[in-house]
Amino acid sequence: MILSPYKQYFSHLSSSQLCRSRNVFKVENSGDAYLVVAGVPEPQPDHAVRMTKFAQECLSKFNTLTREMEKQLGPETGDLKMRIGLSSGPIIGGVLLGGDSKFHIFGATVNIAIRMETMGEPDRIHLSEKTADLLLEAGKKKWVQARKEKILVKGVGEIQTYFITQRKSAQTDSTNHNKLEKSSDAASFCSDLS
Repeated sequence: MILSPYKQYFSHLSSSQLCRSRNVFKVENSGDAYLVVAGVPEPQPDHAVRMTKFAQECLSKFNTLTREMEKQLGPETGDLKMRIGLSSGPIIGGVLLGGDSKFHIFGATVNIAIRMETMGEPDRIHLSEKTADLLLEAGKKKWVQARKEKILVKGVGEIQTYFITQRKSAQTDSTNHNKLEKSSDAASFCSDLS
């Protein structure tokens, strides 16, 4: 019963105007994981910005769906959270033939993106250093916050990673001691991302 709305959510993402509006491409979803790329097949210099905006919108839509489900299924449904991982770099892609021929992507960039998701935090967008660098180069310094501790990534070693800055109400960010306002609304976030 719970899976049906989430399948509907993932189905909505793959065919939605959201993917088209951000010019991103859904590669696959497996279980509760959803893989999307930007800059394929045509390179997009602003792919990190596109993916960050797409990720925030997905997070906002997921949280809206969870709140709606909470009314039907009870307050524990509100405990459901989404983690998002982003990485930038070269990939290898192609169609694998067989009973279920479809496009797949491979490579270190994909593996690091998966690690960003699995080692991330609920309701956060976790970034590789390469993606954070691209956002900084695009003038988006206010979006990027260094993770306090480095993480150990299998096959890569210890690396510094980053989160997209969360906006919090009347809480002090321990990194820069600035008070931030709360906003879970994607439109508000995306307007901040300009």
